[in-house]
This record gives sequence, C-alpha cells and structure tokens, in this order.
Amino acid sequence: MSSQNLWFARSRVATVFALFLFAGGALASAQTERALFVFNGASDGYSPHAGLVADSSGALYGTTAWGGNTASGDYGGVVFKLSPPAAPGSPWVESVLYKFQGGDFSRDGANPYCTLVFDSAGNLYGTTEDGGQYEAGTIFQLVPPAAPGGAWTENLLYSGQDAYYLTGLAIDGSGALYGAGFYGEVFQLVPPTEPGGAWTYNALADMGNMTGNLILDSKGNLYGTTQDSGRHNAGLVFALKPPAAPGDPWTQVDLYSFTGGSDGKTPVSNLTLKGGVLYGTTQNGGSLNLGTVYSVTPPSAPGSPWTEAVLYSFQRGSDGEGPVGGVAFGNKGVIYGTTSYGGSDNFGTVYSLTPPSAPGDSWIETTLHSFTGKGNDGDVPDGTLLLLHGAFFGTTAGGYGTLFEVSQ
Repeated sequence: MSSQNLWFARSRVATVFALFLFAGGALASAQTERALFVFNGASDGYSPHAGLVADSSGALYGTTAWGGNTASGDYGGVVFKLSPPAAPGSPWVESVLYKFQGGDFSRDGANPYCTLVFDSAGNLYGTTEDGGQYEAGTIFQLVPPAAPGGAWTENLLYSGQDAYYLTGLAIDGSGALYGAGFYGEVFQLVPPTEPGGAWTYNALADMGNMTGNLILDSKGNLYGTTQDSGRHNAGLVFALKPPAAPGDPWTQVDLYSFTGGSDGKTPVSNLTLKGGVLYGTTQNGGSLNLGTVYSVTPPSAPGSPWTEAVLYSFQRGSDGEGPVGGVAFGNKGVIYGTTSYGGSDNFGTVYSLTPPSAPGDSWIETTLHSFTGKGNDGDVPDGTLLLLHGAFFGTTAGGYGTLFEVSQ
C-alpha cells in the first residue's frame, strides 16, 4: 500500500482552505512556543510526524518520514538526535543516526512514521511504513556505537508482508516488543535467547485499522484504538489481556465503541494511561464534528462497562480542530496536546485543558500557540507531546518540519 493511500486513510488532508473563525477557547501568548530546529528538506530528513523520546542527557530522538538518502529521491526518511545546546542561547544540534535506503525489498525499510522506544541497553526500536523484503514495512533496531562518534548500526528485525506500520512499539521488561500493522494485526516480537539469533514473531489479535501506538500497563495488558471499527464503525478503544499460560491466546476486551456523534469519531491517536483511566483524542466527532479529547474510565464493579466522557469538543475557533496526536499530563493534572488544523491560521495549535475545580464543571481549554507556517514557525503538528524538564517538546510535519518547545 502506498504512502499516499495511507496518508488519506488517516484523513490528513493537506489542502489548506479558508475558514471564518469564531470564538473558541481562551487564547494565550504565542511567546510560550519556540522552534528548536528547522529541517532543511535534504540529508537531515524532513516531515517528522511522530512524537519524541529523550535520553538521560536531555537529547531528543525521533524520525522523519522523508528525506535523508538523497540518492533515492528523498524516499527513505531518517532517525535523528537533537542535542541540547552546550551553552545557554546556543542552538540545538541535529545528528542523523541512520538514513533509510528507500526500500531495498530485502535489507532496509523506508518512511518511518513512528515514535521510537529505548530498551535498557540504550538500543532504539521503531517501524517503517514501507520497505523490507515485501515492500510492506519493517521493524528495526538501532544499536549505539561502542565508542563516542562512531556510527549507529541498524538491524532489520522483521519484514511485514501486509503490515504498513504506522504505529510505534511498546516494550516490556523482558525486551519483547508489541505493535500493530495498519490493517490491525497486533503482534509480539520476542528477542532471541542467544546473541545473533532470530527474533520470534507472534500474532496476538486481528483488529481494525490502527495508527496509534499500543501501551502496556503494569500487569502486561495492552491498550489501543482502532480508527473505524467497533459496533458503529466509528472507532474502538480495546484491551488485550495476556494468557494465564504461555502459548494460549490473548483475550480481547472491547472497552468503548464510539458512535460517531458527540462522543467522538476516528480515534487515531496514542492513548495515555493515568490512574487507571485512559485518555486520548478523536480526529472527528464531537459537538461540531471537529474532534474531541476524551477519557475512558474503568468500572467500579467487575463486569460493568467502562465509561467514556468527552472532556472537550473542538470548536473551529482559535482552539483548533482535527487532533491526531495524543495527550500528555503536566502539573496539577493539566492536559496538553496539539491539533493538526485550526487555530488563527488553520495550521494547527498547541492547547491545554485545565481540570474542573468542582465535579461536573467543564474542563477549560487554553490555546497556547497557533502555528503560522511562516518563518521558523511550523505547521501541522501530528505527534504526542513529550514532557521533559518542565517543558513540552513536539514536532510539526508541514513544509520540511520543525522541532519545537512549549512551556507549561
């Protein structure tokens, strides 16, 4: 399946159209956002769609879906590192850790849309939409150099046959990886028992179209969303429970089926688990069909249904519309996220949601930044924000793309 087809499958319409804006949430100062790095559209990669991860030094790691290997027409994409400045006020420094080769049909992947994940040894893991033995996506490992300044080494762990991986990976304490292909096959990839051995692929379930990462809880349960299945074909929040005995099947539990109305539609984002409650966004649905932020709460009594609540419906004002990224929590339970469109220039926003002061009151939305697409300011933020040292970091995919910081 081509990148273009999957792009439209996520309902990411790149055409910018004029809107008559009316009042949405409260508008905050645009000074809360600053660009840390602007991609140049060449060997450093371009169009980062996913969120970021960080190491103990505060360096940021991510992927771009395009660019890097200019000999292949910028097809491959890159894995990059952005190092914080050595002195206050100095620029952040980008290093390209790996350039994908543009789909070699046997050795390499292409077009990573994923957020990366670290293991305890400092190896990075991720997925590509294209490339690999069947030109249908790969799962890869990047091993850091043995000596400073050396090259990272890419290991191809698995080539999907009908996968087209748009999700990233979750990792458990044993080093096993969990993810899903776009068409819904949820898998486990188990590391070899001896160095140099093959990883073992186990199919766990067959779900609907998936673009958001799976997450793990402390009991080994997996949680995720499908964007267009469930009882109403408007999206589903589900859990997969591990078997009591190794080799037995995992158990699927449907937690909430969206109706496609005011409760939301098309949940394409990652989930966030906090205090046993799942939080996420829907790209569509809500009071004006412009997307929502929602929670799904477990029942107080076993066997009772989980409860979905819409925390906020986007209004096509300064508050934005069409959230693709998930949410992150800051101080005092405040939620932070992005919308891919809307805002003052229809290039997306960064927003916060402050919890109600009394039960039954509304969450309060504040627009922290409206992207303009001008100068060093980006547009179309698709990834989930990363909280690091009291600030949030994210990416924009429009144009060549940027990495940005937003204060709380």
